[in-house]
Amino acid sequence: METERRGSRRVDLVRLAFVKAGNDAHGGLTRNVSETGVYIDFQMPLGHVSHDFRPGSEVELHFGNGMTLRGHARRIAPEGMAIHFEDRNAHATLKTLIAEQEMLRQYSNTTVHYLDRNCR
Repeated sequence: METERRGSRRVDLVRLAFVKAGNDAHGGLTRNVSETGVYIDFQMPLGHVSHDFRPGSEVELHFGNGMTLRGHARRIAPEGMAIHFEDRNAHATLKTLIAEQEMLRQYSNTTVHYLDRNCR
């Protein structure tokens, strides 16, 4: 089994978000989150997305709850991008999102297990 070379553990987290750099902005869904970064899939209502994002460019990631994180584009693809955050406040925010997601998963698993055992 191959070990992962990444420095931070990734967690699946699907949230609506918008990436903005200058006048270029695209909406999408976060797919996985670590303590230092996020991958976002752009939503393509017309089947394709054209954008001017470039690796290394400064971007803002806006979540629906008013939260904004500033980072840099790490990897760019037509369908999405990886964003890296160096700011410790962004790291703390991402850790909180990860903890919330883990708590929801545990609660969901506990509820399903309880219903499975007690509601037959």
